[in-house]
Amino acid sequence: MLLFELPVASGRMSGVLATVLVLATVLAACGGETPRPTASTPATTPTPVTTSPVTTSPVTTSPVTTSPVTTSPVTTSPVTTVEPADTTALDRRIAFVIDALDDPSIATDDALAEQFAPSFLTAVPADDVRQVLVDTAALATGPWSLVERADEGDSTVAAIEALDGTRLTLYLVVEPGDQGRITAAQITPVDPAAFETAFSDPGTVTEIDAALDAIAPRAVYGVYDVTDGACTALDERAANVAAPTGSVFKLWVLAALGRAVERGDVDWDDTVAVDPALRSSPDGEVYPLQDGATVTVRRLAELMISISDNTATDHLIGLLGRDAVESVMTDIGVSSVDRNVPFLMTRELFLLKFVDPTLGDRYLELDVDARREFLDVEVAAASLPWVDDPSWTGDRNLGTPQRIDELEWFATPADVCRTFVDLDRLAATPGLEPVADILEINPGLPFPDGQWETIRFKGGSEPGVVMFAYWLAAPTGEQRVVVLSLSDPESAFPELDAALPAARLLGRVAADLA
Repeated sequence: MLLFELPVASGRMSGVLATVLVLATVLAACGGETPRPTASTPATTPTPVTTSPVTTSPVTTSPVTTSPVTTSPVTTSPVTTVEPADTTALDRRIAFVIDALDDPSIATDDALAEQFAPSFLTAVPADDVRQVLVDTAALATGPWSLVERADEGDSTVAAIEALDGTRLTLYLVVEPGDQGRITAAQITPVDPAAFETAFSDPGTVTEIDAALDAIAPRAVYGVYDVTDGACTALDERAANVAAPTGSVFKLWVLAALGRAVERGDVDWDDTVAVDPALRSSPDGEVYPLQDGATVTVRRLAELMISISDNTATDHLIGLLGRDAVESVMTDIGVSSVDRNVPFLMTRELFLLKFVDPTLGDRYLELDVDARREFLDVEVAAASLPWVDDPSWTGDRNLGTPQRIDELEWFATPADVCRTFVDLDRLAATPGLEPVADILEINPGLPFPDGQWETIRFKGGSEPGVVMFAYWLAAPTGEQRVVVLSLSDPESAFPELDAALPAARLLGRVAADLA
């Protein structure tokens, strides 16, 4: 799961890469996730994206890397890359990363220029890329090999493994087309044994609470039985708190979309043209597409949920209208509706609290009606600086929490449970089966095989915020919703620190059903 705060294998990071890493994680917005490939999560076949012919370089994303970096130089020798005609761009980029981990000396300037988009190498110079490869390779004894892979359009999440059993998750996004170069990359460590233990031997609730308290000062969770469409609390902690959700708010957008399809106002196969006014953070698959390129409604929804594509999300909100999403929250019975009105697009959130905080100051002083006008006029007219300058970092520390209790989306665990119940109702309606398919693309955490019959997931984060939200169906038929939120308004915390206690909480729920 790619969230706001990305794990780093060592505390050492060059100044340049640290700046780029922080920017890229912040722009991943409040919780972009990527599916973790496991033995139980095979690659899915994505709904096609139709694009206009590309004759110029498209807008590309700021890169993300997460391996440790040192400043010592690396000596390289020339290499010529031969690209077979019968392989895809993703095939070749994955192969290059694996080859470069086996032998970082092949990563010459010329080779990197063939593999990485100019915007990536502008933000992360070739010397830093080489050092990432050197330090990552040093984590294990090679050679490295591809274990499993799940593609979504022009992005992939792959599990790669060294000879000594060390496993890493490799996330890549490439430019559209047969010769697409890497526009975003992330390498994160995976410890299968730690997750296996967390799920199979989770410990007591008291021990899980202590683990959560060690990560963040504010832990909120709810575990619910779902029977006949009703959420019944089985275990709760501070569950009356409307916590910041990160990208979990996108469940409400999906619910609004499902209703629009149910009414016949929208069809899954309808296409939406990429609108430059709706470009958000430079991550995901929709941002780099040319203006006017078309994407199906279903594909936008798949990207919004499975990899938390923010530009896809904003196009869906633009299609449906923010008032439609607000209405859905009321229909579902979300207790924190007032805190989510007006319903913000991701682009607007970035502008209000990361790009120009003075806009956020002014926005927060207004009443609801005035805020709507402010968003439609002043915020709509503001520009996102990374569209013209992909290396933009601003003058703020983007790795620290920013107004997470004022400018965010908010929900209690019970609100999220009711939202999942509503989505399950939609998924059971003829013609709305894609709702279930979309929620099941990315399981978030590496669950043991067979522990749950069905896993539906959405996660979210930003610095100082992580939320995990699950709808689970057991092989014996019981349904559970598990929602966990950790937040700290003062300090950020690494995502992986939260992932293991989350796995323990989920393991406890499974154990109670056994």
